[in-house]
Amino acid sequence: MAALWGDSAAARELGIGTYASTPVHAADGRLIGTLCAASAGQVDIAEGSERLLCMFAELISQHIERERLIEQLRIAHQALKITADTDALTGLPNRRALMQELDRRLLLHAQAKTQLLVGFIDLDDFKQINDRWGHATGDRFLAQIAQRLRQAQRPEDYCARLGGDEFVILVSLGHAFADEQHDTVIDQIEQRLEAMTCGQFTLGADISIDYQGPSIGLIRVDGSLNATEVLSLADEAMYLRKQLRHTQRIG
Repeated sequence: MAALWGDSAAARELGIGTYASTPVHAADGRLIGTLCAASAGQVDIAEGSERLLCMFAELISQHIERERLIEQLRIAHQALKITADTDALTGLPNRRALMQELDRRLLLHAQAKTQLLVGFIDLDDFKQINDRWGHATGDRFLAQIAQRLRQAQRPEDYCARLGGDEFVILVSLGHAFADEQHDTVIDQIEQRLEAMTCGQFTLGADISIDYQGPSIGLIRVDGSLNATEVLSLADEAMYLRKQLRHTQRIG
């Protein structure tokens, strides 16, 4: 150090008397670092030391490359999982993700002895939109419904597209409410969902519809059922609501 870098303030402050280094290159030749060896004493560098430094530099490069590949695989796996769990049209979780989340929440509510509110949403007259204006317009309508459902839910709620024109929302009910208070909360949630999913929808330059809203079936469950059973009950509640709406229309 004294002979070659005598003017190095850093070397003096660190007390380096002897120094050797070799570059660390990535597999594609990029310089990614330097492997350094230092001693406080002024010693001769032993024969073979340079070769040893180069060998360690190669091992470091291989380790870094392995970690980089593992990170790339992790990112790719996460992206694949998101794709597998997401409905491409609406951006909401799909049926696969919903069933997993519903099972998870049912287990949590069973353990906590609390209830879960499950809402089954079916878009009445959706077929008429497709038949009159085409499937592209129908897809835009589904995407707008999904966006409105996102706006209607709280951060801790969960909304998914079950398939076709059917959506499901999950709302956790805690210990804090008595049964009559739960009923009030459920009424408020139902009103919010109805308000957000009916009204004017602009689906194209010359296409605007005044949608009368979907049929919404809401049930409370305590975690004693599995996801398939819960969805079946919610579907039944929705169908009863659909029949009531139909009766009110023709009446």
